[in-house]
Amino acid sequence: MNIEIVGKTVPHRNCQRLLELVIALTRGMQVKVDFVADSKRMLSLGILQEPILLVDGKVLFFGLLPPAALMKKYLQELSPPLQEASSTKCDCEG
Repeated sequence: MNIEIVGKTVPHRNCQRLLELVIALTRGMQVKVDFVADSKRMLSLGILQEPILLVDGKVLFFGLLPPAALMKKYLQELSPPLQEASSTKCDCEG
């Protein structure tokens, strides 16, 4: 899962808070988290309110700092399950 937090400037106060929240909530999950300071990116999304939270390229929230419980719920629902190691051997050696 790829998570982007988009804002106009290097981190606006709410962007920084959202970044810290996302990092805390995704510990132990297979995710990549980036902050993107790019007003052109915001315009391409048609959104001028920061922060913008994108998960795998889709806008999840914008213009607000969502409650931690709600963020945790959404991120857990969107996160792919971790792959468990298989205890069976490969039959490829013949």
